[in-house]
Amino acid sequence: MRYRNIMQYLDLIDEIRNQFISCFEQKIIEINGIRSYEIEPIKENQDGSLILTQQLILPARSDLAFIQHQNQKQYIEVSSNGEPCFMTLEFDHRPGVYFKLSPFRWNRCALYLNKDFPEWMPLINWYEDRFKAKPLNHSQFSNCVHSLSDPNKITAVQHKLLIDLGTAPIAVFLELLDIIPKMGVARFEIGTG
Repeated sequence: MRYRNIMQYLDLIDEIRNQFISCFEQKIIEINGIRSYEIEPIKENQDGSLILTQQLILPARSDLAFIQHQNQKQYIEVSSNGEPCFMTLEFDHRPGVYFKLSPFRWNRCALYLNKDFPEWMPLINWYEDRFKAKPLNHSQFSNCVHSLSDPNKITAVQHKLLIDLGTAPIAVFLELLDIIPKMGVARFEIGTG
């Protein structure tokens, strides 16, 4: 059965995000006062230059960094507990655009694009904007996406990318769904990486 609107599943998406955020908050509670740390730092090499992806040339954030001797950082990624459990959902997102939503983790979302040569710029532009920290007054988080991997061509007409949605709000996930058709992609799937 295909659905026309993902909006009726916002509670499910919210639950997936909240599971990750809860684990993140718990990790901060565990290390608070024990070690010096930074929340959602941009990843850097030891010389201070940014760590960038090879193809798309994009920076990434870590969930946490422990500050060590001479301000060196040990990057830590927080894991969600367990895999969300729901049946794969199918959507007619807009005329001519179809996608499947399978169980996924907020911090390791696999995006499968069924297109031999997607137009990458809409996705890059989305990422660069959503990578910027946008902290809210009452939150310790930056409300941003943490990483977007380089595309991996897994078949002649399918690419896989991994996205760490970090502490971004659900609206950013919905924007991603709207960006994908602008890449010339009419069929895609979101699932576990």
